[in-house]
Amino acid sequence: MLMIRSDKALRFVRPRILETVYDSVSSSSYGHRFLFGLVARTKQHDLVLHLGKQMELEGIAYDLYTLNITINCFCRLG
Repeated sequence: MLMIRSDKALRFVRPRILETVYDSVSSSSYGHRFLFGLVARTKQHDLVLHLGKQMELEGIAYDLYTLNITINCFCRLG
């Protein structure tokens, strides 16, 4: 199974968070969706929740897709 290290995932998402903050069109939302889906498929649910928290702290709202993945990760953690 493919494992993604949390430091690499955070290095991927931080620039996209900054892009989203400065881009009113939110063109990088696909990047968040892709990252959330990729990490969730590797069953690193705690990392998905951490990335979601980082998005929240930066003021980025969940879209329907990322919110669904986040809810599923909460359920799978038990």
